[in-house]
Amino acid sequence: MPNTRPRLPQELVDAILAEVNEKDSLAECSLVCKNWVSSARRRLFESVTLRAGSLLSFDFEKNKGEDRNYEDEDPNFEDDDWDEESETDFWDEGHEPESWGFQRMLAAFIEFAIAHTFIATNIRTFRIQGQFYTETNWGYVYPVTGTTLRDIVAALPRLQTLSLSTLSVQDTSVTPVVEHSCLRTLVLGEEITGLDCDINNERQLLVIFPSLRELDFIADNFLFREHWLRPIAKKQADQLPTTSGSWRLSR
Repeated sequence: MPNTRPRLPQELVDAILAEVNEKDSLAECSLVCKNWVSSARRRLFESVTLRAGSLLSFDFEKNKGEDRNYEDEDPNFEDDDWDEESETDFWDEGHEPESWGFQRMLAAFIEFAIAHTFIATNIRTFRIQGQFYTETNWGYVYPVTGTTLRDIVAALPRLQTLSLSTLSVQDTSVTPVVEHSCLRTLVLGEEITGLDCDINNERQLLVIFPSLRELDFIADNFLFREHWLRPIAKKQADQLPTTSGSWRLSR
C-alpha cells in the first residue's frame, strides 16, 4: 500500500535543519526518515576542517633513541660524525618523520572524497589547519604542495571556500583545476609561509584555481600582502592570472 502519512515539504525540512548547529542533533535528524537524509547530510558536511593536531603525535624520542640503528637508514652514517649539527642535517635530508602522517592524512582524504561523492558534493567550506613541527625543525610549519591542494579542490565539486592556516605552501607550478567552477574564496590564515619567498609562487597559487574571485587575509603579518594589493588595486592584468570577473581582497 502506498504511504499516505503526511510529509513535511522539503523546503520546510531544509529551513528547520538550517537552524540546527549541533553535529549530534543533525546526525539524529538524518535518521528520522529518508526524506530528511539529504537535508541533514547537506548541513552535516557543509563545513569540514582537517587538523594536523588531531593526529597522534609521532613518538620522536622512541624512534630517535639508542635502540634505533641509523646505519639501516643511511649507509653513509658514521657514529664518529654524530653531533648536533649532523643530527640536524640528518633529519633535514628526508629522514624527518613528523609530517608524514599529515601528508598521509591529506592523501587519505582525497581518496575518501573521490570514493564517497555523496559526502564530497555537500562540502562548501574546507579548512586545512597544519601545525608547527613539535620535535624537529622548530619554528617551521608543515608543508602542503600545490598538487595536493589542486587534487583536494578537484575532489570537492561544490567547494566554495578553501581556507589554509599554519602551513608552508610549496611547489605551486602545477596544472590548474580547469573543470572546477564553484571555488570563489581563498582564505589565508595565520602562519602561512612559503608564498612570501617568491612572488611568482604566490601568483601561481591563483592560477591553480582560475575560478577564484576573493582573497581573505586573516592575519596582519603577511609580508607579501602588498604584492597582492598593488596589482589588484591597479588591475594590472599581466600580474594576475587570466580570469573573468572582478577581484576583491579583504583583511
